[in-house]
Amino acid sequence: MIRGSQTRFFLLLLLIWSSSVQAPGMFSDDVCSNASIGLILDICPDFQQPKNQSSGAQSIPAITCDSPSEIPATPSGSSQGIPMADYAYFTSATDPKGDMVRYIFDWGDGTSSIIGPVDSGIVAGANHTWTVSGRYAVMARSLDRKGNASRWSEPLIVIIDSPPANPSTPSGPGSGRPGVQYAYSVSADDPDKDRINCSIDWGDGAISIIGPMDSGASASANHSWSRSAIYHIRAKATDSLGRSSGWSEPLIVVINILPSNPSMPSGPDSGRPGVQYVYTVSATDPDGDRISYSFDWGDGITSITGPEESGVVASANHTWARSGAFRVKASAQDSKGGTSGWSEPRTVVINAPPGRPSTSSGPSMVYAWAANGYTATAEDPDNDSVECTFDWGDGNTSTTNFVKSGSNVSAQHIWCNAGKYQIRVIAKDSRGDVSGWSDNLTITVAANRRPNVPANLYGPEEGYAGIAYNYFTFAKDPDNDLVRYAFDWDDEMTSQTNQVDSGSVENSSHIWNKAGTYHVRCSTFDCKGAASEFSLPLIVIVADNSPPDTPGMPLGPAYGRSLISYDFTTSANDSDGDHVRYVFDWGDGTTTWTGLGFVESGMIERLVHRWSKAGTYLIRTMAMDDKGATSRWSSPLAINITWD
Repeated sequence: MIRGSQTRFFLLLLLIWSSSVQAPGMFSDDVCSNASIGLILDICPDFQQPKNQSSGAQSIPAITCDSPSEIPATPSGSSQGIPMADYAYFTSATDPKGDMVRYIFDWGDGTSSIIGPVDSGIVAGANHTWTVSGRYAVMARSLDRKGNASRWSEPLIVIIDSPPANPSTPSGPGSGRPGVQYAYSVSADDPDKDRINCSIDWGDGAISIIGPMDSGASASANHSWSRSAIYHIRAKATDSLGRSSGWSEPLIVVINILPSNPSMPSGPDSGRPGVQYVYTVSATDPDGDRISYSFDWGDGITSITGPEESGVVASANHTWARSGAFRVKASAQDSKGGTSGWSEPRTVVINAPPGRPSTSSGPSMVYAWAANGYTATAEDPDNDSVECTFDWGDGNTSTTNFVKSGSNVSAQHIWCNAGKYQIRVIAKDSRGDVSGWSDNLTITVAANRRPNVPANLYGPEEGYAGIAYNYFTFAKDPDNDLVRYAFDWDDEMTSQTNQVDSGSVENSSHIWNKAGTYHVRCSTFDCKGAASEFSLPLIVIVADNSPPDTPGMPLGPAYGRSLISYDFTTSANDSDGDHVRYVFDWGDGTTTWTGLGFVESGMIERLVHRWSKAGTYLIRTMAMDDKGATSRWSSPLAINITWD
């Protein structure tokens, strides 16, 4: 008979043997786990393994006492995370006998968590925090109430990592043209200092990946766009564990073909301050974009008009507040913001005309053929310089030079016939604007006939520079008026004689300072101001001549007595070798020339003189060559004359 405890043992043994097909790796073939032994002792508390067995009996191996729970489901939960954050993971398993189960989570970082017990098949979860970035395999296994453990579940790969910071906004040109490559650079930081790749989204469907590169480093990529448009370039960083940042702030890039330079603005070339004027321009855009125009009016003001269709003429109005010459130009901007160069400028002169000149001032009663002068003034509101034109009322006009606004201007005129004439004046400023006419001045011209042309001049036709020569002429006046003669010496010098009777001979002298050929002319003026024509010219040939050197101080006594004669000598050289003579100035109001002729250059000449009164006299000499050129006066010799 088998005792009760033995019966229970063999029943248990039979149960375990019948389920001897077990999950690989769960239990040893010949050793029962402590948990299994504990289970056996729970079932068979009075079981004792026989100590003595018969000699041929097979020994009883250590056995498991129960089937384990099934392998838990792969843990579910976040597959990505960041260090120091708490994450929840869940799993479940069914126990064949419906026992309650516990779960062991292996977090892959050397730590594990046990939860339960929970009912068989119920989902249970555990939380975990990873402190270090890395790639972790999270697994679970189940334990039934007897302690039987399942195999480990399939792992859930969890990447714990801090993602890179969003990259900087891509750096590079903000505009360009289709088909041209442009370079852009980006950088990003990774909190874990992982190496990173950067993806650049070019906004046209293309993406470029650059890297790997160190955290914080800058990298660049090139791109060209095939068509005109506005593109938003952005970048995203991905670290070596596959964690990605968000997209960077976009860089807006305008790819565009610029519009053509506008035509030169069309409109008035001149105008008045305070008056509005219209100007038009046009330009074309290669992309067919609509175009706005910017007008630069040259006075610090700009206007924007449009947008208009490509090629359509646009217009703008402007009023200049002040006078001046302004350069009006325009530029075109398309709808993408692309701006052309400036057009050719149009110069616009904005100007206020001068005011009406004053009534002419001058004699109102004059003689025919006499020149008379008249003055007027005109002011310009812009302070421009002005010129005045005199209308003499006889079909002739005279125009002055430009003068400062408000200054007097003058002009002369000769009326040829007696009568009444109306003088008026008009002003024009330096910008070309003219005033109205002044009030008239009435001039009464009395009859008068011109003097006759002087007779041919009489005088030397050859001479030397630096020597004075006399010329004579005469003329008659038809009205028997007194006359004077005006000589033109052809060296920018003139001279006039005093008035003499009609027909009287008169002369004038002149010195030419340079050698040359001169055409000497003369005209006659009557006492009423009428002038004749010039005479035929007298040709005078003037040659060079150097005057003698200055004589030395006269030689002679320094003391003397009145009424007694004393000898004095002097000499001088002539650089041309001309013969010379000398004149003595005795200091008493008298002079004396040496001899009747000329002596050789450098020869000493002697003169005698006596003084009638006591006193101190300064004696000096001057030399003259045989061509008439004179030297300077010598230094004086002082002589003290006492009473005899």
